[in-house]
Amino acid sequence: MDLIERLLGHGRWFTVMFLEAALPLSDEQLDREFDIGHRTYRKTAVHMVNVIEGETARLRGVPPAERLAENASIPDTLEAHKIAYDKFEEAVRAVVAAGNEKQNATYVDNFGIPQSYGGTVLYVIMQNVVRLSELRHFLVRLDVENLFEGDVQEWEHFAGLIDQWGGQYPKGFVRPWAS
Repeated sequence: MDLIERLLGHGRWFTVMFLEAALPLSDEQLDREFDIGHRTYRKTAVHMVNVIEGETARLRGVPPAERLAENASIPDTLEAHKIAYDKFEEAVRAVVAAGNEKQNATYVDNFGIPQSYGGTVLYVIMQNVVRLSELRHFLVRLDVENLFEGDVQEWEHFAGLIDQWGGQYPKGFVRPWAS
């Protein structure tokens, strides 16, 4: 598994986890304003999905899909994220497979500024990490308990990758993710 694949897997897994953690929240909680992100959990989650969708369309050279509504439900946001992230992973793999020529090639964004395809891939991945941090912060402030931190090493353990790769845990080590 290469580094981009790890970042893609981590981004998908934790976004789904932090969106699912919000399923029990009320509309009042989802729309409560705080001093971070796009001010509410819902607006921040929707923004994250819309960025993935919009930037993926640019990577693919197609018009973006209709934006997810700012008042979308969490189940609708989860579904839109799955669709957007499937397309994003496909686009990233195509950019990586095309090599440096494609990764360094540029297009003009909606602000009239040239952007590289490789930079756009990394922008989406890094933007997702920022938004995940904000979503986790919202969840903590909304008293959601037992949240993961959201880091890549944690994902590798909880997704079973360390076991898959033959990692050896110390004798007697209790794996909290195995229960």
